[in-house]
Amino acid sequence: METPLQFTSLEVNYDNNNILYAGSTAGMYRTTNRGISWHLYNNMFTPSKKVLGIVKQPGSGDTVIVCTSDAVYKVFRDQLTSSVNSNAWVPGVYELYQNYPNPFNPETVIEFFSPEETQATLTVYDAVGRKVAELLNSRISAGRHSVVFNSATLGSGVYFCRLQAGGVIKSIVMILQK
Repeated sequence: METPLQFTSLEVNYDNNNILYAGSTAGMYRTTNRGISWHLYNNMFTPSKKVLGIVKQPGSGDTVIVCTSDAVYKVFRDQLTSSVNSNAWVPGVYELYQNYPNPFNPETVIEFFSPEETQATLTVYDAVGRKVAELLNSRISAGRHSVVFNSATLGSGVYFCRLQAGGVIKSIVMILQK
């Protein structure tokens, strides 16, 4: 059976063989009809929603243990967030994480996540909207990316970092303190 969701892991509910759990780059899904339709069971994992593994202990109801690249979570049935049927396309989530350290001097790390291969630009602007640096303007692969911003030639102040990728624009505020 084909599904429009690309799963990274799969787990069976041994108490009810109609129920399956599956991990994806967007969170964890659940089906109650052997995979005919899938429902987003939980996508509250931070900072990474990519599920690497799922464990279901027999007799634990609808509770599962989920492993992402950043943490391990215990997920309960009442955390259902939204649903999607098997004919729907599940959009990926682009993320631009807060730079660290912030405030910074003179370097800071900017991380972002792309759910797919796409063209991306990462640009820094000053407080009045002038472009002061273009950190990235290229095709990127799916996954988490990291860029170091060196502000040695800039003055103290508030700066904005803007990620534009896959038709999405995300921004963060950065503070340079010399």
